[in-house]
Amino acid sequence: MKKSQRSGVKEKKKKFHQLRLQISVWFIGLLLLSMVITTVINGLFLEHYYISKKTEVLQEAVENLEDLKVETASDGSSSAEVSDAMFKGSSENNLTWIVITADGQTVCAVGSNEDLLEARLVGYVYDLDKKKDHAKVIQQNDSYVIQQVSDRFAGMEVINPDWYVCLERNSRYFKNCCGAEDYERELSEFAAYYKEKECEYEQLMMYYVYRYFLNAVNDSEILLKAKIGVIGYLILKHLDMQCWLENGKTLTFTQQVDLAHLYSRQFEHSYTNFEVYNGYFKTKRRYAWSRLMEYLGTGCPDTQ
Repeated sequence: MKKSQRSGVKEKKKKFHQLRLQISVWFIGLLLLSMVITTVINGLFLEHYYISKKTEVLQEAVENLEDLKVETASDGSSSAEVSDAMFKGSSENNLTWIVITADGQTVCAVGSNEDLLEARLVGYVYDLDKKKDHAKVIQQNDSYVIQQVSDRFAGMEVINPDWYVCLERNSRYFKNCCGAEDYERELSEFAAYYKEKECEYEQLMMYYVYRYFLNAVNDSEILLKAKIGVIGYLILKHLDMQCWLENGKTLTFTQQVDLAHLYSRQFEHSYTNFEVYNGYFKTKRRYAWSRLMEYLGTGCPDTQ
């Protein structure tokens, strides 16, 4: 009697577990099916609807921008008054736009990511768009081009448009550089030029030590913290040398501070850049400690 009761209890438990497993499988299957159906519907129908609606919004924005009255002051600066209707329309349609002059001066802007958009527009001006051939042109005429694009610029997220100036200078330099011997010779000339103020680079390294190296007590990433300082020094010395060459082998303190501030904003003040490049510092061969020591010996970082 007891045995039959026990076997009955076991059968009930077994059936209960099987039923729970079946319910779980059906639930997961229905969830995956709904995700697939939603993706298909969005890709085949809703995406085209969203693009058409956004195109209409952009067309209206272009017409409003063409009616803007840009005023130029005596000092050469330009400005334009943006109506309340344009502010309201941009806010309702989640639209950010900016008007800049040919030399990169901001005339007016509306939206939440104005600085980033300005940086991207300057990138177009300097022809730094790495994937411009992959853009899908939705509408085009003599006044404007509406394109469907993804993240267009390779490398760092650009915080300050002046970073494009550094990239362009770097590109020009390596197009004209004949090789490692050429680079080392010019870097040696720059080192001799800056010999009396070499202590400024020592102070830069001290900054990296106090800013990052001591934080290794929290995550034990002591090698990474040391790499951040060494790479920062190499990059800034490289940028200083290029600026020195383009300015007739002269480099002012203001120019050096501007370059240091620019690199700091790009690397330290962008969470995305900081995390991504820290990952590179830990995994890529070019940032191996042995190679960094070689770069410190020759002063020749792998910047291309």
